[in-house]
This record gives sequence, structure tokens and C-alpha cells, in this order.
Amino acid sequence: MTAFIRPSLILRMDLDERLFNDDCVSEIKRSYSYVAPSLVQAHKPVGGQRPENVMRFMIKLHRAYWDKSDEAAQQLWEGVMPKWLHNMFSKVSNTITAANNVRAENGQPAFPYHWLELEFGDNALIAVKTGSDSSFPADGVDMVERARPHERRCAGAGYRLRAHPVARQLRSAARSRRAGAGRSRRRCRRTRRIRRSGI
Repeated sequence: MTAFIRPSLILRMDLDERLFNDDCVSEIKRSYSYVAPSLVQAHKPVGGQRPENVMRFMIKLHRAYWDKSDEAAQQLWEGVMPKWLHNMFSKVSNTITAANNVRAENGQPAFPYHWLELEFGDNALIAVKTGSDSSFPADGVDMVERARPHERRCAGAGYRLRAHPVARQLRSAARSRRAGAGRSRRRCRRTRRIRRSGI
């Protein structure tokens, strides 16, 4: 049964506004078009630091799959998600390398992604520090597995871990826009920052 179930993926690139331009957006959309639809947006520099670019996997699966204590969800996870995540990590990593090889051939510097974010719907937002060459951690799937809870816990219950500064800034801006429009909603989301050394 799970052989016919696949998550959907949208790639969202959050670029430092100092690197953001129409040519860059076109290049990114063209490079990743065979992997997944992509969205490209800009954020303001964080504290005057060097540019930081973030690639987010926006992952959707319209069935329960996150909670380990739910037997059906756990079976779906085991049958679908590890292999799918591994394949997507590989495809996107290869695309980053290929795109930067083309840039090198054209005398342009590599375009780095400093963080990989994994957004599992309303379940969790996990931020992973990439390598110096924008590579994803080899144990990325294991990192995600260790982040999954044995029971569902909400930020309102005091369980909320921070992501990196860029992600906080983007979420803060989004919250302000929602408040200004008079909209509010409660979200049950865990955010976690993970370095290469693990959780």
C-alpha cells in the first residue's frame, strides 16, 4: 500500500537580499525545475553578518505520519519517508553541485546554501547546517528520525526549540503580516536547530 504513497515537495530558497536579483531567481528556478517546484524570496541581512542563504524543503503528506506512538503513522513513515528523504537529499545535493559547476565554467563564484530547513507541515521545522560546499549531512535522515517525538507536543505546552536566526526573522515577519491583516491561528509546531554533530 505504501508503495503508492509519495509526499509532495516544494523547494523554497530564502536568499540574502544582497545576492537577490532577477538573473539569480531565473537560474535557481531553471536548475531545480526537474526536482521540484521552487519559490525564491529574499531576507534582510542578519546582524550585518556575511550573507546566509537557506533552502527549505516544504514537505506535505496528507496522512498522519509523524508521531511514533501512532502505529499507523509509524508504519507509513517506515514504508515511505526514509527512502524518499534520502532520494531527495541526493537529488538536491547533486543539483547544487551541478549548478555550481556551471557557474565555475562561466567564471562565477559558487552559490552557497548555509542551512537546509525541513518543514514537515505543522509537525516540525528542522534546521540543519550544511557543509562548506553546501552539502547535506550524510546522516540527515537519521537526524530527522531522532527529532521525531514519541508523542505529539505543542509549542503552547512549552515545547518549542529555536531554529537559526534567518528562520526566526522570516517567521517573525510572517507573524507580523498575519497580525496586521487581523488573522490569527494556533499552530502546533516544533522547531529544532541541528548541527552536523547531531541533535
